[in-house]
Amino acid sequence: MDLATCPWYLVMTYDEDRFPAIMITKRCRCTNCYTQEVNQPKEKNKDQPQCEHIEILQPVLRKKITMDLKSSLCKFHLSYQIIGVGCTCTQQRSELKSVSGGQPKASER
Repeated sequence: MDLATCPWYLVMTYDEDRFPAIMITKRCRCTNCYTQEVNQPKEKNKDQPQCEHIEILQPVLRKKITMDLKSSLCKFHLSYQIIGVGCTCTQQRSELKSVSGGQPKASER
């Protein structure tokens, strides 16, 4: 397998109703990967590796304020937010071809 990279950049997000209020996520710079054969990404090609986001569900606390006539109450509840942690190169799998002449086995019917 040849070496390939899929660069990304950092994006800072801010949400005052979330703890932590500031979070960093990653976004892919390119659609196609940089490879040893290709120094720069070109047009989308099904045979060329593609950049794909790597994402996780990050636990965060969300603020909810309830107000009544006398006071306001601030509560936090557990929530999950999708954040990007990087990018990787992926290659489309080619379709498998049958070597038995295309006839399914009796056990597969």
